[in-house]
Amino acid sequence: MGRVAFAVVVGNADVVVDFPWCRFGSADVGRTVVAALFVAVLASCSGGSNTDPAIWSVEPDAIDATTTGFTALVTRAGCNGGDTGEVREPSISLGKSEIEVTFEVEPAPDGYQLCPGNDAVAVVVDLGEPIGDRALIDGLCVEGRAAATTGVCSGGPVRWEPPPQPPVCDLPTAPAAQFDLSLVPIAPPERPSSERDAFGQAVVDALTPMVVGADASPTVAQLRADGWTVTIVESSAATTTVTPDLLWSRLVVTLCGDRIEAVSFD
Repeated sequence: MGRVAFAVVVGNADVVVDFPWCRFGSADVGRTVVAALFVAVLASCSGGSNTDPAIWSVEPDAIDATTTGFTALVTRAGCNGGDTGEVREPSISLGKSEIEVTFEVEPAPDGYQLCPGNDAVAVVVDLGEPIGDRALIDGLCVEGRAAATTGVCSGGPVRWEPPPQPPVCDLPTAPAAQFDLSLVPIAPPERPSSERDAFGQAVVDALTPMVVGADASPTVAQLRADGWTVTIVESSAATTTVTPDLLWSRLVVTLCGDRIEAVSFD
């Protein structure tokens, strides 16, 4: 377990090595000498492992933070003619942010095995405690382990993770003032650039008590209907923007969830 899989063909030698799972075969090795390679493979396979590695998956919708056990679908990682075989008891490591579950299966018979894709075996896993906000990890595919960069782990090690939590919004339950666009300043016809910042601040001062805490969708729709160009950003991704054309009708509305957290003049 934990070795690299590869295959070589040298001259008239057809040498197939399935390694980390210690299955190899050869057809007419003949006079070509690949002693160094073969000795390395045989040495790695000597002693015979009692198990072979396996990967697993799970139905995400069947798990939540209160789950203390789940059904894993376990599949042999190496070639075995389509048969996963007997699944051994998993190794379970309960961490603070992750729960690592590693499966192994009975060793495949000696000799080269065909690879049509192995069947999935359902195995009930008892964690003994709720998952909480921890991710479920397939131990075979953890970064830094031999199988992590192979095809069986192409999807990464995470088998389930808790859904993102909604943002905590420190907002009033409702805007402090009634929404009334007639109270918002109108840009002067001449619009000298020297007065733009003062105008923008006056707009923000008028809009803030009307919109902070309000539902974003209808409020933004009304602003746009009144001629404002509105850019919406999430609170965690809010950035300062620079508008080179110095428009007088551009607003940035910052959201926390689906409610307005702040408004600024861009």
